[in-house]
Amino acid sequence: MNHRKFLMLAIALLMFPQIAQTLFSPALGDIARAFDVGPQAAAQTLSVYFLAFAFGVVTWGRVCDRIGRRPSMLAGLAIYVFACVFGLSVRSFNGLLMAQALAAFGAAVGSVVTQTLLRDRFRGTELAQVFSLVGMALAASPAIGLFSGASLAQGFGYRGVLAALLLLASALWLWSWRALPETRPPQLTSVGLFATMGDMLRDPGIWRSALWIATFNVALFSYYSLGPFLFERLGLSSSAFSYSGVMLALASGFGGADQKHHGVQQCAERRRHPREGQVQHGRRQTADQSHRQFDIHKARQHILVLDVLGEVRADTHRKQVASDNGGELEHRVAQQVAGQRAGNQLVRQPAGRHHEDGQD
Repeated sequence: MNHRKFLMLAIALLMFPQIAQTLFSPALGDIARAFDVGPQAAAQTLSVYFLAFAFGVVTWGRVCDRIGRRPSMLAGLAIYVFACVFGLSVRSFNGLLMAQALAAFGAAVGSVVTQTLLRDRFRGTELAQVFSLVGMALAASPAIGLFSGASLAQGFGYRGVLAALLLLASALWLWSWRALPETRPPQLTSVGLFATMGDMLRDPGIWRSALWIATFNVALFSYYSLGPFLFERLGLSSSAFSYSGVMLALASGFGGADQKHHGVQQCAERRRHPREGQVQHGRRQTADQSHRQFDIHKARQHILVLDVLGEVRADTHRKQVASDNGGELEHRVAQQVAGQRAGNQLVRQPAGRHHEDGQD
């Protein structure tokens, strides 16, 4: 499977959770009328969706490492299809909430597993460029979802939205079944969930990124939940609400284009200086050689010091023995000192040869 077809499928799978969520937002007014609930109760469908989606991200991330990327994707999309069928058949509001929770759990596979597929397939600067391209495509998701959802809600109500999501999820399941490859590495290191959680909690960079994303999502999802009712209170139709998705798409598109621009600049810079990595590698080798020469020089100094200390200690001991026990013991000590000197010479000789090789 070539990169172009793979990227098309990956982008479609990544856009699916956002389109599914924004597609459902314009139908909140019809849900409130169909089940005779207030705006706050109708907005609970999106609250339940977000909570179940977060749980699905954690679950599918573990599952795709155990059973593989492709089976996880097919299972998640199948769960979403079943949730849509269940949502079309329910007659109570609580049943609709259950269907939304199940759908969100299945839709989470499109986010976490697809990103894992991209990380398996690409590396380094190429991966950064792919994610910037994906970001630009995701920028169109709010506009597509709000426009399509408003048209479906006006013509067919919330059931029309669920039917469209059912068809979309079924089409993605068939496409993934035919074209999605398995990219899980054969040797995959298993990391404990709680150990990973501990590392994340101790990382200030993750806390900073999570704070930014949480702030953005709270503002965005609050608008998706309450926006339809605010526009209705102002006497505006759901079509007017859908036009606001254009502004969201433009803002996200500018961010994605900026990331892609920086990624292209970095790639061009590396191509202009292809020998930069070789020069840095040569510098590292020179530094390592200097460190080895320095260590050899220190080793020779230590050996010389041991020689001097050994001679002084042996001379002192020889005088003591000579004064106490006579010439026979002095002769034995002299033999021991000669043996120590011969051993030191053997240690010093290889060090000297290594030093000369390093200088050459």
